[in-house]
Amino acid sequence: GKPKPLELYELRHLCGSRLADMGLTREDIAYHLGDTPEVVGKHYIHVYEKNVRDRVRAAFGQNVRELRRDVG
Repeated sequence: GKPKPLELYELRHLCGSRLADMGLTREDIAYHLGDTPEVVGKHYIHVYEKNVRDRVRAAFGQNVRELRRDVG
């Protein structure tokens, strides 16, 4: 069938998440999206897990053992 068109809110989530992944702060993203940092952090930023792990390894080096916390 025909693909469903993207909704505006989906683009906001994508934009917020990509900007966060590129290193922008919640305040920067909030300004860009026209919202508050609290709302942006709660609703519009989704973490790309692999990228986070790569940045942590880069920050602490390869000798750091990966810790995983399951959030339920």
